[in-house]
Amino acid sequence: MALADMDTTLVDHAHCEMKAASSALALAGRAVWAPELVRPFVALAQEELQHFDQVLAFASAAPTQLEAEVPPL
Repeated sequence: MALADMDTTLVDHAHCEMKAASSALALAGRAVWAPELVRPFVALAQEELQHFDQVLAFASAAPTQLEAEVPPL
């Protein structure tokens, strides 16, 4: 199913990676009372951003469009 619509799969995967990074940073920001948790959350955010970057690189190399329905800021 995912291979049948690679564009949608890549967009969804990119969004998941970005959401994971965003969530990890939000948790790091809320864990200032527990410094031993901040570094692991930041490391997780960095890892998820690296995954996001990998998805973008793959999408750039493939004949796909990474377009998203992004609400206005």
